[in-house]
Amino acid sequence: MRLAFIGVKGGSGKTTLALHTSLYLSKKFRVLYVDKDVNSWGSLHLNFRGKGFLDYCKHGGDTSNFYEERGQLGIIKFFSGISDYDALREGIDRDKIQELIEIYRKYHVLVVDYGDTFVTNTEFSRSEFSGYNEAFRDSQKSLITVSDPLPSDIKENLNETRRYADETDQPVMAFVINLVPPLPDELELANRRKREVESECGCRVFVIPFIEDLFNYRRIPEIKEIEEILPFMRFVEERIK
Repeated sequence: MRLAFIGVKGGSGKTTLALHTSLYLSKKFRVLYVDKDVNSWGSLHLNFRGKGFLDYCKHGGDTSNFYEERGQLGIIKFFSGISDYDALREGIDRDKIQELIEIYRKYHVLVVDYGDTFVTNTEFSRSEFSGYNEAFRDSQKSLITVSDPLPSDIKENLNETRRYADETDQPVMAFVINLVPPLPDELELANRRKREVESECGCRVFVIPFIEDLFNYRRIPEIKEIEEILPFMRFVEERIK
């Protein structure tokens, strides 16, 4: 199964949710966290310092520069930083895609953290996704959109989710309204928006309040079952076949 975490803005909590979901699912499945965020925040929080898959494609070297196994959890880091943006216009050589596929085969679940949806529109990303589809024709694929609670951002995320879902023929598993101020009026407003999104998106919608412990974290050394995000992670787990 391939779960893609997408969203139009940085700072909405996509990486936080993708990481915690990866760690939570790795208790039961072999999970590969695929860090396709150009800033590589997820890899940084996991203390993985490899140069990334793009550097490996350009300069060769050892797979340890972009891939690491940690028991049930694997990590693939794609990029080194903002300087990699220009290279996203180019596709990936088929032999390098095949190397990725051989790693993917070791895992039951791929959690793909796109950082922002710009990355999904690049030739580099399209070639990886095309290679995945060729190798895993019957694979279950789903999108999870993460938005902050601003109405304009929710609307933009809905539009972008529809575009990407139609373009890639992937269903939307869930839409998360994240970082909601933990005040009664704000939570009530977010829950009204939740009902609106459910009617427009036709998927399960979660409202998650701002959680200081998650906002202030620097690294994730172990699984933390934080009460506010457990319903979301359990929902995802129940849909893995």
